[in-house]
Amino acid sequence: MGLSKKSLALFFVGCAGMGAVVTAIVSATADQRRPAPDRAAMRAFRVTSMSDDQIRTARRAAQERLEFIQQADRRAEEEARLARRDLLQKCADVVYATRNTAECSPRMPLTAGLKLRLPSLEDLFEEELLGVCAYVSNRAEAIERKCIRG
Repeated sequence: MGLSKKSLALFFVGCAGMGAVVTAIVSATADQRRPAPDRAAMRAFRVTSMSDDQIRTARRAAQERLEFIQQADRRAEEEARLARRDLLQKCADVVYATRNTAECSPRMPLTAGLKLRLPSLEDLFEEELLGVCAYVSNRAEAIERKCIRG
């Protein structure tokens, strides 16, 4: 039971094709196991692929986000201050304070004196430049999302 040269050639071509597929799968799996490239490398790649207008737009978007965050922070602080002032006024009445001892007992609110760290303009600008690249978890995903050269 001999195989013809043509059959053997097709067999080896098929094996070579399967080998290429297996190699591609192993390579892709290896890329998925490799950690994502560092942010500096992704940032450099992203910046080189962006136009001047895109970079300016990213900076404006970061500035707008910062202003929105700062306004929201000021509103929250003002609302907390007004709520605290209203409670202190209510509790100044001896009748109210007597009937609402839990509410009027002297205590320090958890947020008193706590100032959350707001992101800087540079932090937000970096997020705008990186886009989805800030969230990639491995090299294959970074290549797919065009965060690095493949």
